[in-house]
Amino acid sequence: MKIVVGYPTDIEEREIVYRMGVRPPQPKQIIDPESLLRLQAAADEVFVHNALVDYAVRLVLATRAPAEHGLSEIANLISYGASPRASLGLVAATRALALMRGRDYALPQDLQDVAPDILRHRLVMSYDALADGVPAEYVVERVMASVPLPTVAPRQSAAPRRPVPVSALPGQPALPGQPALPQRPGHSRPWAGRRRCRQRPARARMPGRPPASPPLR
Repeated sequence: MKIVVGYPTDIEEREIVYRMGVRPPQPKQIIDPESLLRLQAAADEVFVHNALVDYAVRLVLATRAPAEHGLSEIANLISYGASPRASLGLVAATRALALMRGRDYALPQDLQDVAPDILRHRLVMSYDALADGVPAEYVVERVMASVPLPTVAPRQSAAPRRPVPVSALPGQPALPGQPALPQRPGHSRPWAGRRRCRQRPARARMPGRPPASPPLR
């Protein structure tokens, strides 16, 4: 990865002065090697959909043959596209970012967020691009804007079940795009038309027969 770190903002630079101006803080350990290895192993278990892997591969292929992916206007800006290590880096960084965001599955937004950091230093720009001052970020942006984004849903085990909407009850107003169930005429409440169990009348006691004893509790 190549992360571009620019100049700090005025607020950040004042904080640097406050922290480092008099007595610099001492570094402290925030994670031990064993915990780091466990996090790396957990990142390897993050689920990545096949469509998301195909999207990463298509991004890399578009940097090698831009004209074949509808990017003929940037074909003269690239001498060499990204190598297969870019595809591996995209998927690995997507897994790590999804884990940092608290998920055990990756989404297309995770890959889009890490793609510039994975691709910008893997492109060899042409002489024309260097002479005109065209940065690699421009090529990456054009590639990401042209390659269609896949529609990937989370795994069924990770997707929560949706509750039944109120509009599913008879007589209730329907949500947009959902028809309301018909209401039975003569009933102000949708559940008033349901059948109810009727209580059977008590049988008459025959003359001369003793009453039944109450059940034991």
